[in-house]
Parts: sequence; structure tokens; C-alpha cells
Amino acid sequence: RLADLKKQYEHIKPLLAKFDQALPKNKKQSQITLQIQQLASANGMTVPAITFIPSDTPSATSQTVKEGALLALPLSFQLTGTYDQLQGFLKGLEQLDRYTVVNTLSITRGDVKTRSLGFNVGIKVYVKP
Repeated sequence: RLADLKKQYEHIKPLLAKFDQALPKNKKQSQITLQIQQLASANGMTVPAITFIPSDTPSATSQTVKEGALLALPLSFQLTGTYDQLQGFLKGLEQLDRYTVVNTLSITRGDVKTRSLGFNVGIKVYVKP
């Protein structure tokens, strides 16, 4: 029986590493900030600032909100670009190694000549409790 359990564990061990990467135990704010900036840059967009929602209780998981069995780190930022650039950015966001959900997206009219638009994006990055 123990040999069977060990075999099962060896089979799922690689999946556990991916799970820990998708839902880390710490917020890793600098990592997600860098990934968002790199995605924007790769799609010809810029992120002037990223705003994290403050919390009253500093800890390894502060600034998070409870969502079911997980903790979510809400953040918001602005982008400027075209619909095509936004689509590329969102596709890249979906492919991050971190479990992330876009929960708000608003579009404002930008420069008519360059056909650029303003995008206000709100996402939640999830953390294991």
C-alpha cells in the first residue's frame, strides 16, 4: 500500500510545483508588478502606476481580501493603446504562471489621430492562505 501511495505522489509531484507557482503563499507584489509592466511593454503599451489596495494589518498576506478558500490581492492600473494592443496584453495576462482574474475594464476615448484609447484595468491576483 505504501508503495502505491509513493507512486501516486511521484506522479502528482510536478503538478504540486505548478500549483505552488500559480497560487504562492506570499503576495510577491514586485513579481506581479514586473510581469504586468513587461506584458504592457511587449504589446507597445505603458503602465504609469499600479495601485494596490491598502490594508490595516501588515503581514505576508496583507492587502488581500478573502475570496472563498483563497486570498485575492486586488490591484488596478491604467494602460494607453489600441484595441489590438489591449487584446495582446490580456492574452499575455491569461498566460501568466500566476492565477489572475480581470474583474474590471473600462475604456476612455483617447487621441483620435493616433487611435489610442485609455484603459483602466482592475485585476485580482490570488494567493494561497
